[in-house]
Amino acid sequence: APDTKKEFRTGVFYMPAQPDVPCGSKFADGAARGLLIGLVWGAVFDVTSLHEPATPHRSNPPCSSQTILWGSKVRPALYSMGRSSIGFGLFLGIFNAISCNSEKIRGKKDWMNSMFGGFAAGTFAGLGSGSPRMTFISALGTGTVTSLFYVVQGGDEKL
Repeated sequence: APDTKKEFRTGVFYMPAQPDVPCGSKFADGAARGLLIGLVWGAVFDVTSLHEPATPHRSNPPCSSQTILWGSKVRPALYSMGRSSIGFGLFLGIFNAISCNSEKIRGKKDWMNSMFGGFAAGTFAGLGSGSPRMTFISALGTGTVTSLFYVVQGGDEKL
């Protein structure tokens, strides 16, 4: 097993290597970060649901402030923000948990752990397509990208 008790230098200070963190904690950390990312994502990209068309039409009558605030404009945006939060949270949580468990089972900290985590998270992301082929492509693509990202950033040498 690799020596995880080494110290590394950050700027002027020496910091001890991270202690063994339980995989459940890594799942919770990824899920919490994903929830925040999803909330921001939904808030930024769902502003179009608050847009009123420029030309009124009889099927789209002018909206009152009550309708805009609690009716058909804000509710879909909040729903979409919540859905994005849950999706990002589960995606990052699954990635962290599978990567961590792979590292513990294999006893190595390398690009394959990121590939396994990315494959699992990509499988989760692709399940909504309803197509086994698209689910597999999503899993393979996500696993490849996450393992390449691990290699490009320098692996476990760059903490």
